[in-house]
Amino acid sequence: MAKIRQETEAAIHEANARLNQAERDRAQVLHLQNTFRLSWVPDELVNCCSNYKCRAPFTQTRRRHHCRCCGRVFCHNCTDQSAPIPAFGYNQNVRVCNPCFALLDEMFCEEPIAYTDPT
Repeated sequence: MAKIRQETEAAIHEANARLNQAERDRAQVLHLQNTFRLSWVPDELVNCCSNYKCRAPFTQTRRRHHCRCCGRVFCHNCTDQSAPIPAFGYNQNVRVCNPCFALLDEMFCEEPIAYTDPT
């Protein structure tokens, strides 16, 4: 009986730790989302993709896309994911950048978000 109780208490402690971490992560994303949303940059002021690994220049054929999670502007290749973000009021799939998609997948989902092309 003591072993079962100990295992149960350990499981509860682990679940609480995961919940606390998820709440901290969510608060951080909300803060970043609100910060970037307040300074949503008009398309014409952005010359290249916001992904520092990409930095592809925008042209007539390479369009600008806003991530609905962080609010930054990316090229299509860097925003080729979509997911619902209920915490931000998006219950349907919306375009998100690849870094936000990975963060959303880790924070809010027990199972991985299925890939869907937003185009």
